[in-house]
Amino acid sequence: MNIKSFKDKIEFDEIRVKTKVIIETSFSKEIQILMNVGQVMKEHKTPYPILIHLLEGNMIKWQARKNQC
Repeated sequence: MNIKSFKDKIEFDEIRVKTKVIIETSFSKEIQILMNVGQVMKEHKTPYPILIHLLEGNMIKWQARKNQC
C-alpha cells in the first residue's frame, strides 16, 4: 500500500502559487495547492469540476465576469 499525505514536505513559494500532484489514478487526480496570503489562483480551465478541501486557513471566492472592465 502506498500512503501519501497532503501535510508532507510543505514548502510555500513567496512569489507564486505552488502545486504538486499527490495521487493520480484513472478516475481521480489529487493536487496539493499551496498559497500565501494575497496570492490568487488562475481560472480553473478543465471540463471537469474541481473539489476543494481546505486543510488550513480560509478562502475567498471571487469570480470576474467576462464583460467586466
